[in-house]
Amino acid sequence: MELVYSQHRSEIIEFLYAPFIVKVKPDDRQEVWSQKQRLILKEAFLVQKQLESIFEDMSEQLSTYLIGSNFGFLHFLYFELLEEGKDPETIEEACHLLANVSQDKAERAIRFALAAVNQGEYDEKASLITILERTDMKAEDKWKWFQAIRRPIETVREQVDLVVAVAPVYRPYYQQFQQQRLIFARHFSYEKIYGEHGLYKSSGVEELNYDEIQFCVLSPWLTQFSYIYNRHYQTYPVILCASVDIDQMLLTDQLIDEDLLTTTLKIISDETRYKVMVALTKPYAKSKDIAEQLAITGAAVSFHTQKLINAKLLLFNSEDKTIKFDVNKKLLRDMIAKLEEDFEL
Repeated sequence: MELVYSQHRSEIIEFLYAPFIVKVKPDDRQEVWSQKQRLILKEAFLVQKQLESIFEDMSEQLSTYLIGSNFGFLHFLYFELLEEGKDPETIEEACHLLANVSQDKAERAIRFALAAVNQGEYDEKASLITILERTDMKAEDKWKWFQAIRRPIETVREQVDLVVAVAPVYRPYYQQFQQQRLIFARHFSYEKIYGEHGLYKSSGVEELNYDEIQFCVLSPWLTQFSYIYNRHYQTYPVILCASVDIDQMLLTDQLIDEDLLTTTLKIISDETRYKVMVALTKPYAKSKDIAEQLAITGAAVSFHTQKLINAKLLLFNSEDKTIKFDVNKKLLRDMIAKLEEDFEL
C-alpha cells in the first residue's frame, strides 16, 4: 500500500484545523505523555502557546467552530469537494468553494461528520436530528450542531469566515515548519507503525485492499495520527493525516522505563477510567451503555476513551467486528515485568 503525499491538500486540511487551536490545551494532552515524548514536541508546544495567546481575543468566536471526531465539519465539506472532482490548490480557493456549496452538500457533510462521532455508524435514512441525538456529545456541543442542522448554509459561511480570519495570523507559524513537514513526508515509514514488524499489527485499512491512500502531513503541534475512511467515496476513500514527529511519539516508549511506567499507572489509577477500559474491551460495547452502567455522561466515556487511546492502553481491533478495542496486552505485561524486576517479586 503506497502513501501518496499531497502538499496542497495537507495545507488545506491543516488550515481547516486552525480555528480549533484555542480549544486544545497542551497541558491536557501532555498528561498522557512521558517525559521523552514531551521533549520531542518541546518546540511545538511553544508555538501552540503562542497561537493560543494570539487567538485569545477571538476565543469566544472560535468556540463556535464545529469539530466532530478528529475532523471538523468543514473537513467533511472539503472531502465532498474532492469527491466531486474539485481540488483547490490553496486554502483561499478552498474557502471560496466551501462558501458556495449547496444545502444538499452541507447536509451530507453534517451526516458524515456525525457518523464519525457515532463511530462510523452511517444512517442514510434517519433525520440529522435523530443522528445528532445518538451521539455522546456534551449538551453545548449538540446545541452547536443543532444550529448547523437548522441553518446549514449560514453555518457554512460562518465557519468559513472563521478560517479566513485565522489564516493570515496562522500562516507565518505554518511556514516556519514547512521544511520539517517535507522531511517527515519523505521519511515517514508506515511499516514501522503498522505491519508484521511494526508497533501495531494492523490499522484495519490494509484489509480494505487499496493500492494507495492519500497522505497528508500536518504541523507537529496538532499531534495527529488518524484515518478518515468513507466507503461512499470513490476519489479519495481513505486519507491518513499525520503530524510531524508523531512516529517518534508513538515509537519512543517501546521499552518500559520508570517514566513510562509511572505515566501509564497514573492514567489507569482513575477508578472510573479503569472501568471504562475494561468495558470497552467487551463484545458489542457501546458508549451509551457504559455511561449508564457507570452513572456518568457519554461525554465522560469519550473523554476517558481518548485518554486510554493516547496512552496506548487501548488498541483498535481490526479482526473481530464485535469488539472495537483490545487492551494493549504487551504494554501491561511489560509493566508487570518491570514491577517484578524492580521489586524482585
